[in-house]
Amino acid sequence: MTDFRSDQISFTYPDSMVSFQFYDQPKLATYRKNCNGQVFLLSEISDLINAYGLPTEEKSQTHESLRFDKYIEAQVWDDEIINEYKKQSKPNR
Repeated sequence: MTDFRSDQISFTYPDSMVSFQFYDQPKLATYRKNCNGQVFLLSEISDLINAYGLPTEEKSQTHESLRFDKYIEAQVWDDEIINEYKKQSKPNR
């Protein structure tokens, strides 16, 4: 995470498709959390995890209210950081 500038990354909890469906769909109110339907900044991720915990497969299988909380999605908004990682991962020729 330290490789990212605050303007290069954002987050949804859980993934964006699920988060925004929970926010919009009345029939999914059982699973809705205050964080659904929002995008969070890098500066907010620690508070988000402190409030809701890290999602895990085990929690999603043992707590009905956490059934769809399997991970936190990150959105990367800058090709610069991706290109840096691509350069680092290329084998030496």
